[in-house]
Amino acid sequence: MTSTAHTDLTHIADRWSDLREMLEARTPRTWPPAGRMSDHQRDLDDALDGIEVVDQQAAAERAERTPEK
Repeated sequence: MTSTAHTDLTHIADRWSDLREMLEARTPRTWPPAGRMSDHQRDLDDALDGIEVVDQQAAAERAERTPEK
């Protein structure tokens, strides 16, 4: 019966050269890529702008329906 720790350590030992290469790389890969992230943030901002417009319209409609006291 092989322990999980033994299996994990064996896997690390087998991949040691790959791990060392990644640590020594000059420019590590980032996720998400910068271009995609800025697109995603712009899409979120556009969606939030749309929600604010809808909220303002709903508030104006409520104000019109609410009787003055």
